Amino acid sequence: MKADKGDVVLQRTGIMEKEGVKFVCGKAGEIGGQQGPKAEELLNNSDAVLLATGSTMGRDLSNVPGRQLANIHLAMKFLHGTTEAL
Repeated sequence: MKADKGDVVLQRTGIMEKEGVKFVCGKAGEIGGQQGPKAEELLNNSDAVLLATGSTMGRDLSNVPGRQLANIHLAMKFLHGTTEAL
C-alpha cells in the first residue's frame, strides 16, 4: 500500500536533515523578496542550491539564461521512476 505523499516527503526530508541538508523554505515568490533570502546569499553560503517548484509536467525552459550549463536537469525524468518504486 502506497503511503500518503505528505508522509513520504516528511520522512525523506527528515533523513536528509539528519545527513546535514538545510532546508530554506517559505511562501512562493519569497526567494529574493523582502521577506525571504536573496538568491546571492543562498549561493554564497551553500555548497549546493536547489530551487524547486511543483508541476505534473516537465517543461524545458531553453530560453532561460544558464539552462545550457552543465548539471542543469529536468526533474520529471528522475521523479517518475522514484515515485513508481514507492
